[in-house]
Amino acid sequence: MALEYLHKAAVKEHGPALHYLGDVYYRGLHGCAPDYTQALEFYLRAGLQNVPQAYHNAVCLLPSRTDCQARTQRLTIVMQLAARA
Repeated sequence: MALEYLHKAAVKEHGPALHYLGDVYYRGLHGCAPDYTQALEFYLRAGLQNVPQAYHNAVCLLPSRTDCQARTQRLTIVMQLAARA
């Protein structure tokens, strides 16, 4: 039931709901299986709604690989943070 309301709030881009859904999918809460792709998506959307902790969680979620795609994702997040400063 709670997830239903969180998803309804997420459709309206409610920052705290988006951030919490990121936690839900990252940790596999409320009967959901962990899904890091979904978690990253919700964290980034929450960050765009001025939830700074969400950007931190998104960066931590990305693998610490040195491949080009991971670097690009990290750079994108850092640039979004810088634009808000």
